[in-house]
Amino acid sequence: MSRISASVTPPSLKADLSGFDRCLYAVSIGGHNKSIEDILQGYRWAIGHFGRCGILLGDSLYRFTLQIQRGSNPKLAKQIARKAGQRTLDQIVSQLTRLPEVIRSSDILTHARFKEYLEEVNALYDTNRPFRESVQSDARVFVSRQSSRGRLALPESEAIDIASAYLVEEVAIYGCLAEEGWLVDVYLGAELPTLQRFITGELSGTSAPLHKRVNVALRIR
Repeated sequence: MSRISASVTPPSLKADLSGFDRCLYAVSIGGHNKSIEDILQGYRWAIGHFGRCGILLGDSLYRFTLQIQRGSNPKLAKQIARKAGQRTLDQIVSQLTRLPEVIRSSDILTHARFKEYLEEVNALYDTNRPFRESVQSDARVFVSRQSSRGRLALPESEAIDIASAYLVEEVAIYGCLAEEGWLVDVYLGAELPTLQRFITGELSGTSAPLHKRVNVALRIR
């Protein structure tokens, strides 16, 4: 039987998450290396450790990946991403005995505060060199991985620009969630380094309480 190990950021909370009563279990869409059973194992770990656990479905973020991997235009990519997110959610729900609480990233885009946070994070990207370099570093790693796997449909420079927009939007989404009290993010995989740097204090500059977040990175062994 497989086991799950957990790595917590910040490390000071590794032994004690009891101060947090809820978490969001983040599910990426379009991942090629995670089966539904793996995702379910991670979710069961999360609901076993927190009194309230919602699923954060990254459907809208997948549209950026589709543009990079398939060259899809933004409008079509948005439609495909929403449908792909629903298929993934249906697969998850079919294996559960009760309906989970679900937050879709596509729905967060309509929140009143999201636009403010997105403008703020975009301004930070334009004016704050450490943040911009962090985002671009993460974007280059992502694009390089797609290229090595033969999944790059765009010139590398264009793909990096789109990946950077993806990451800026993701930071704004987590800012909205943190403001609403969703401070613990559980994910089957590694935390985005840029988000991790807000937690550790290496990055700052937004009014969003990103520094209060906690990430629990799960790994199936």
